[in-house]
Amino acid sequence: MQLDLEGYATTLFPYVISQDPSDDGGWVVSLDWTPGVMRYQADRKFLGGRNVKGLRTLELSEIKSEQADEYRPRNGPKDMIQ
Repeated sequence: MQLDLEGYATTLFPYVISQDPSDDGGWVVSLDWTPGVMRYQADRKFLGGRNVKGLRTLELSEIKSEQADEYRPRNGPKDMIQ
């Protein structure tokens, strides 16, 4: 799910979290905001399956705001594996 927030911020989070032990796909929660010339994005990626409580990575990205639409995820979390 994606929510556009006031102040040029967007959040992306899963609407389903698989806890099936055979599913190792994981999931991600993302927040991006553009306070000025730079756009920042924080991604917290989780492990899936039996390790659902485990943190896979925590990432912070920054890019010039005029390029933000080029790098915005359009097809859910699969686009975020760039």
